[in-house]
Amino acid sequence: MIDIDESVSWDESNAKCVTEGLVMATQPDDAIALRQYIVDNYGDKAVHLGAKGDGSVFRWVDTGDVISNTDDLWVPGNPGSSVTPSDCLVLMSIEWFMNDAPTHPFYSVTCSAEDNTLCEYLVE
Repeated sequence: MIDIDESVSWDESNAKCVTEGLVMATQPDDAIALRQYIVDNYGDKAVHLGAKGDGSVFRWVDTGDVISNTDDLWVPGNPGSSVTPSDCLVLMSIEWFMNDAPTHPFYSVTCSAEDNTLCEYLVE
């Protein structure tokens, strides 16, 4: 589910997913294709994903798996050398970002940044 009606903080996105019996989207199989799908179907949207900084690296909240600071999916220069617990992950589904960094959809923002919500069913 993609909520394009309103932009909210990461915590509000997470709460919205939980309220609907879902979880924030995590570890997309093909983040680049997902980004293209969002642009094609919803327009330019930055969407919160289910990962946050832990003080040194980003982790997927549902599994605790680390997203390496050198992962090829990061927009160049992200996440930077000082990842804090107030840093959250967004999927930059914005056309000019796609043109500038076609294979790098992950971007670090402050968790209070208001972006769109991307939820998925919990896979157990």
